[in-house]
Amino acid sequence: FNRYKVPGTCTIRVVVSGSTGRVSGANVTGEFKGTPTGRCVEQAFSRASFKRFKASSQSFVFPLIFR
Repeated sequence: FNRYKVPGTCTIRVVVSGSTGRVSGANVTGEFKGTPTGRCVEQAFSRASFKRFKASSQSFVFPLIFR
């Protein structure tokens, strides 16, 4: 939000690989899809990492509220 100053809710779907704990997919949906803010959020989530786990992958949807 600090960079683009666009308020709203940015929803991102994240897929994490269990064997590595690394993000294998990060896609913004909704009103920020394809926007500079959406691409910034995708890049930020793509760099995240988690503890390894036994399942092959896990996904979650996370809403971010910008104001």
